[in-house]
Amino acid sequence: MNIVTGDGHAGAALVKSDGVDKIAFTGSTEVGKAIQRELAGTGKKLTLELGGKAANIIFDDAALDQAVEGIVNGIYFNQGHVCCAGSRLLVQESICEPVVEKLKRRLTTLRVGDPLDKNTDVGAINSQQQLDKIRELVESGEQEGAEIYQPPCRLPEQGYWFAPTVFTNVAQSYRIAQEEIFGPVLSVLTFRTPEEAVEKANNTPYGLSAGVWTEKGSRILWMAERLRAGVVWANTFNRFDPSSPFGGYKESGFGREGGRHGWSRTCSSRAPRPADDPREGRRSLFRADGAAPPVGASHRDRLGRLRPDRLRRDRGSAALGLPPTLAGRRMTRLPVKKTYKLFIGARFRVRSQAVPTRPRDRMLRAPLGRTSATPCVRPEPRCRNGQA
Repeated sequence: MNIVTGDGHAGAALVKSDGVDKIAFTGSTEVGKAIQRELAGTGKKLTLELGGKAANIIFDDAALDQAVEGIVNGIYFNQGHVCCAGSRLLVQESICEPVVEKLKRRLTTLRVGDPLDKNTDVGAINSQQQLDKIRELVESGEQEGAEIYQPPCRLPEQGYWFAPTVFTNVAQSYRIAQEEIFGPVLSVLTFRTPEEAVEKANNTPYGLSAGVWTEKGSRILWMAERLRAGVVWANTFNRFDPSSPFGGYKESGFGREGGRHGWSRTCSSRAPRPADDPREGRRSLFRADGAAPPVGASHRDRLGRLRPDRLRRDRGSAALGLPPTLAGRRMTRLPVKKTYKLFIGARFRVRSQAVPTRPRDRMLRAPLGRTSATPCVRPEPRCRNGQA
């Protein structure tokens, strides 16, 4: 791994370099679009993990105390400098007042200060430019009619700081409900039915993540199926698993990171090379002109009779209309380093092909694979001195 540090100029040099085959960018939507335009027509692979406007959806049957902790962790963690931050809170109307009251009470306990201090909850904003953007969007929310709440807290004199902020009475058309703030600012909206919650949650240019808080598993699955978000958390937020893919929809980017899906854009699949035939000591390849090899001794058995199976192996591909570069090759399976556990009516012990079987064991083989398993056969109880 080679780590190259620098600002945007260093990233631009990597994007334009001819020695780079794959670009994975995490950042703003504007820069992601610029990278996509730069790579158009170059053949380089690209995955983008861009901005987000995640919605935390709380139903009336949710555990409110647990949900409030998830809300705080979703938006105020890392000062809101998280692409999948839950910057929108959709609360069912019947529980809006108690949720907002609990949330305001919880904000009074947050500590704003040195980000290197382990007791700090909300640290500093990363730059003056980002602080100015946060202030501008907060001012637009007040001008559009939203009610602002900031807990009483003392901000440090040096550095870029912004107090945790909550907006209530927010309409769907407000800028604070549509644009990514990338700061410790939360917008609270209400809904009545699950259909309305889905419509409001999807009504943004982004689609990176979402959260659903309810006790009904059927409702979680119903919401997750309809939310246009790459990740949908259930009764939690900002929980990640390296084996699970992560990515977004719409202007939140494309491609996935993590798990098997993450490797699909990083690796290139290719056909296996033709293998030597151990029985014949030769390669079953077409000639350069694409013609099939003639019938020879290798296509006959010990008595001189023609072996149709060997002939089909070399000529069957041509009969199927395959290109000369692939026709006639004897392809072998790539070895798969996996251990398959078979449970068929009893306990089974997984075995490799090299391990000899016991007299009481029976080897099980897949039709095309090399995996084998041996059932554990318990011996019959023996009688000793008339006792079992």
